[in-house]
Amino acid sequence: MLAKLGRPDASALSVEDVAGAAEILAGSRFNGDGIVPADSANDEPTRRAIEDVIKVMGGKPDRSGKPGVDQPTIDKFFEEVAATVAWLDQAERDASIRPLGGATSEAAAAVDAVRAKVDDYFARCRLAAFDGRAVAVLGPTESDLAALAQDPDQRCREIAQLPLAAIGAERPLLLSDGLNPAWAAKLATMASAAFGRCWVLTRPR
Repeated sequence: MLAKLGRPDASALSVEDVAGAAEILAGSRFNGDGIVPADSANDEPTRRAIEDVIKVMGGKPDRSGKPGVDQPTIDKFFEEVAATVAWLDQAERDASIRPLGGATSEAAAAVDAVRAKVDDYFARCRLAAFDGRAVAVLGPTESDLAALAQDPDQRCREIAQLPLAAIGAERPLLLSDGLNPAWAAKLATMASAAFGRCWVLTRPR
């Protein structure tokens, strides 16, 4: 306490000194509350580790108000780390989990990037099969196309909202022709990474 007050050589504390003890203690590097902020670390690797725990698990405020970690949070973090490592090790041992080997993650990401849009396309095609009159309202209208044609480069977001391709009853999705230009590159990546350059997708059964 005397050191914090700037009188390290003094031999006694006054009542006035002690009156501010709570504030002084709260700002101390280790204030006894069981929560350790990142800037309390002794070295850079430990500081980064605390920051990582906070990012993943969330921090708890210590007496100074800074976010930090306590023992239960640290224990839970490393339990999750161990479980993740075991999960990854299982994928290395069991080839069926990663059918494309080292390229599996890339292929999965490519599929995820277009999954919702592909599902949307086939949902529209199912509606067209239910009632052919739906085709007229499931694709872009003439006014939509006219507006896009005026300035296609500035309307990328609007183009991306349109279906992947022309809608038709039970129609497959051709990945090499007639595609919405806003999605053509992502669909080509999916075809190459996940399906070995398969260029036709049919409706899932």
